Amino acid sequence: MFPFAHWLQFSSLFSARHDKRMNGAGRRRCARGRAGWARRWPLHFEELESRRLLTLLGQQLFPADNPWNQNISNAPVVANSAAIISHIGTSVRIHPDWGEDNPANGTDPLYGIPVNVVHGNSTAKINVIIDNYPDESDIVGVPIPAGAVLEGDYQVGPNPNGGGYNANQRGDSHLIIWDEDNNIAYELYGVTRPSDPKLFPNNNGAELNHTDGQWHAAQETVWNMNTDSFRTLGATSADAAGLSILAGLARPDEGLPVSQGGQGVINHALRMTLPSGDINPQYVYPASHMVSTSQGANNVPLGARLRLASTPTINNLINNMPPESQIIARAMQQYGLIVADIGSAMYVTGASAAVDANNNIALTWNTDDIFASNGLEALNAGDFQVVNLAPVVTGLNANRSAAGSTLTVTGQNFSGAAGHLSVTFGATAATSVTVVSDTQLSVVVPRVSGTVDVRVQSGVDETDNISDNPNANVNAPIFGYGTSAKTSADLYTEIAPGDFNADGHVDADDMMPAMQALTNPTTYMSTYGVSSGNFSGIADVNGDGHFDSADLQALLSMLHSGKGSSSEENSTAATAAEETGASAAGTNGSTISTTTGAPITSGTIASGTTTAPATSPSEKERVYPAIAPRALLFSTFSIYTTFANVARMEDEMRFPVGQNVNIAQESGVSRSSVAVSSDALAKPDELADETLDIFGAIHWRPHSRSAAWFQASDENLF
Repeated sequence: MFPFAHWLQFSSLFSARHDKRMNGAGRRRCARGRAGWARRWPLHFEELESRRLLTLLGQQLFPADNPWNQNISNAPVVANSAAIISHIGTSVRIHPDWGEDNPANGTDPLYGIPVNVVHGNSTAKINVIIDNYPDESDIVGVPIPAGAVLEGDYQVGPNPNGGGYNANQRGDSHLIIWDEDNNIAYELYGVTRPSDPKLFPNNNGAELNHTDGQWHAAQETVWNMNTDSFRTLGATSADAAGLSILAGLARPDEGLPVSQGGQGVINHALRMTLPSGDINPQYVYPASHMVSTSQGANNVPLGARLRLASTPTINNLINNMPPESQIIARAMQQYGLIVADIGSAMYVTGASAAVDANNNIALTWNTDDIFASNGLEALNAGDFQVVNLAPVVTGLNANRSAAGSTLTVTGQNFSGAAGHLSVTFGATAATSVTVVSDTQLSVVVPRVSGTVDVRVQSGVDETDNISDNPNANVNAPIFGYGTSAKTSADLYTEIAPGDFNADGHVDADDMMPAMQALTNPTTYMSTYGVSSGNFSGIADVNGDGHFDSADLQALLSMLHSGKGSSSEENSTAATAAEETGASAAGTNGSTISTTTGAPITSGTIASGTTTAPATSPSEKERVYPAIAPRALLFSTFSIYTTFANVARMEDEMRFPVGQNVNIAQESGVSRSSVAVSSDALAKPDELADETLDIFGAIHWRPHSRSAAWFQASDENLF
């Protein structure tokens, strides 16, 4: 005899199908196994290859970004976690809802949910009649193997009493089949074998006579494990929450140590049940189906995730567990438990055996480990937390950057979105999002205006047209974990195209850095703190994908049209000042010159003339950037100099000198209006002059005391 009692405790609980599906999950399932009548014990065990995610016979079940495969060890805890756990009962023990699988136990019930493996390409598919939920089922042929094992069967063979909740019946009577050839799971609930005398209870709870000799089920769901697949919102699956059952089972091929032929680690969440009094009539991603229960402030929806806490006390408890219990407990810390059905409190679902590719038993649990006094049942509900998996943004690697640049978003809960994670800058979506890890995203910045919040949405907008409760989906209208809350840490301001000095404004002050950006990008980026990732977004003003003179022309056009940050009033006031003979700073037609010392700075070009320094910096290049307010940006200038030995006037932007075309005269500005300093060496019409498009700093090497004038022209020749 076994050292603990084995009583089959039938429950009158009604479960998820609108209070009409009865659930047998309240039974105590800790019997010691079965071998399976159609399965042979192998002569030896073969060590399974190492696997990093939820796998079966070496194949990954669901992609890495699926919520079942999401590591939640660092997720924050919901505000009322302690109250929820108290409502469940802090002293309620964790119960592993499976046993061994041993034919020596005869007609002892098979606890847990067995998994059948088939070769779908060679196994004939059988049409199963769906009685209870045909509108919420995937009605396709099912590759049922000979001797298929159902939940609630005997350890030595089929339980002939049928599915249902009367004495000696199979309870939920799940049939789980995994097609190894195609990585597809067929999951059926309320299954009736052709030989069963009664059909599984219908939606009114009645067991009708089974007379047609065919396979029946209450519901059928097919899961393509190669993709992130979910049920239609509001629709059920073979599980109450609309989830896959296979994905959440604790299986010995994963949970046994490597030395015993197992994987030695479980890298996915596990399925669990709670009583109806602990469950709200709602669901939360990844669940998609509600149950008809009563709403409670400290209840949880189906799909809620519980996590075994990581504290010194609990970690010490785990370290003293037998090896199989340790592996399962650590999975509960890293991946947690997903509430999937109504049943007994804190029951965790597993398969009693793992089978090989021919559906023969390969591995079973050691129940002396699992049910030891220091095993899994040493844990209780008070050791768990309810986690919040909504995305959280805690920072940006740069709070200002340009459109097209790459931004790193840090935070939490960025995994598990099943390919549906998006980032918005205000109301504008990022053009590209890469999930680097659960705590880091790499996004390409879109064009935005002003300061905006960078928010992360996990999930997609989807409408539930089935559920009775209009608030069934906790995160409606999003099917997913939801959207990050706005915080000061997510604020972002775009460096607009043309904002070369990165001060938040596109104006005349951007001309000097614009010229430098074109002539010497490396120096420009260093001077203004612009990263290489931001450069193209700032410099590509016309949006053609590269930076050249056309972008400077586009910036000029933008400013002339009033789209820049500078006010139109600057030009008007300067013109009025010129007409009255006053000093006009940088207006069209004003006369400007070098200063006696420092280069002319942006936005402060003075009118009038002045002489060069008394002591000329012989052979030392001095840069006088020709910068003006908006009205002069990228205008055409005539340059007049009295330098006796002008080495060369250079256009450092790699634009040609203007072929000696006197734009000033063509635009109606006569040379006689150009002021000449008292030490001029020639009359204005004798001055050495060249006209060039000023897209960069003007460089020359003066060798004598001289003066230079820059005269703005109204005419834009580009």
